[in-house]
Formats: sequence, structure tokens, C-alpha cells
Amino acid sequence: MATGTITAYNHLPALLAGGGLDWDTDTIKLALVSSSYTFSAEHDEWADASAYEITGTNYTAGGVTLSNASITRSTTTTKLDADDVPFTGLAATFRRGIIYKPGSGGGLTNPIIASVLFDPTPADVTATAGYPITWSSDGIIKGTL
Repeated sequence: MATGTITAYNHLPALLAGGGLDWDTDTIKLALVSSSYTFSAEHDEWADASAYEITGTNYTAGGVTLSNASITRSTTTTKLDADDVPFTGLAATFRRGIIYKPGSGGGLTNPIIASVLFDPTPADVTATAGYPITWSSDGIIKGTL
């Protein structure tokens, strides 16, 4: 399953530079939200999206923890990555995923990091027996220095 379009929230560079987010040691989660959530790059906390979190079979409120989060730096790029997410047995309808850090960071409570639009049409995604998310080989988020 293709990941879709990933958009970082505007405050991500400040979170990374200011120590509010340590991608490879902090807990990072991916939660699913319905089409009722309206994306704004200015959103900065999970509270901006949490009211739109979905419910469904084999879905846990708050989302799933990304495993093996890693950060890779070269002379020209920084790549944030993690293992693919299987969402085994998921039965639900959703539009986006919200990547966030539970807890505090950068003066924020549960800072959100990026939004994943799964179907760039945009249209809802209806999973009936799971929804495997495969991140790009370029990572979840890749920035040029």
C-alpha cells in the first residue's frame, strides 16, 4: 500500500532544532483520523486533530507506536524513518494519519509532526482486513540541508 502524501507541520524544524523532538529516542505514534479533520500546517498539538480520531476493529485510540525510528544525516539531507506499519486486521474508514510525539516537547503537549494523506484524490480509505503502510525508501520525512 502506498503511503500517500506526507506534509510536515510548520513547527517541525523548530522542534528538531530546539530539542523538543528526538526522533530516534522519543516515542513516535501514528494515529488515524477521519475526513472531518481539516489539515492546517499551523496545527501544532495532537489536540488539534484528536477529536477526529477514528474508531474501528483492531484500532487502538492514540494510534500505534512507530518501531525502530531512526534519523540519518548526510552532508546534504536528513531523513526520518521507521519500520512499516502493518495495521493488521484493521476494519475502519479514515482519510489521514497524524504522526505525533506523546508527552511534551518544545513547549507543546503531544506535538504533531506530520500528516499523511493516504489517498491524494482525496477520498476516504476503507480498510476491511488490514491496511499495511509502507514508508518510502527515502524515509517518512526527508529534508535538504
